[in-house]
Amino acid sequence: MIGATGASGSARGDAVEDDEAQRKSPRWITLNTVSTLVLAMIIAVGILLSGITLNQFLVQRTAEVMDVSKLNADRISIEILESKHDVLTSLGLSPDEAEIERIREYRRHAEEMNARIAEEGEGGEVSLREHELFAVGVALLSIAITMSAVSNLLKEKRIWMAGLAFGFVGSGFVIAGVSEMLFA
Repeated sequence: MIGATGASGSARGDAVEDDEAQRKSPRWITLNTVSTLVLAMIIAVGILLSGITLNQFLVQRTAEVMDVSKLNADRISIEILESKHDVLTSLGLSPDEAEIERIREYRRHAEEMNARIAEEGEGGEVSLREHELFAVGVALLSIAITMSAVSNLLKEKRIWMAGLAFGFVGSGFVIAGVSEMLFA
């Protein structure tokens, strides 16, 4: 009996020593864990905003493509009506005034479409630039989180510090993307 109690007491003593050793781990490991959590929150925001800006770009690009299609349809209509007028004129007949007015209307519409297409193209470029800032930030933050995990496993503080550098730069890209969204 006495031997059994002694053995279990020793096992409890080892468990207590292990708990104390874990609690006394270097402070940088605790900071590593906290910094990794912060980086993970920043990366979540970066991913969300990256998706939003990419969707904006795709919607703007789709609208631009549709407007270009309408513009091309107007140009074809103008060409057809002008060709018809040329044929009528060569036959000695006068073109219909309503068709001449339609040609003018198509041309006005084409000018408006050209202006709208140029405006939509600029908006799409802004959204794409914002998306690229977020994407680079997310990639750098992913590297930072990976390096933090590796440093924790290998108990190498230098790897964590290098990861923090990636994290700061990646956070800068995410912040630049947010400021671009808000102030552009």
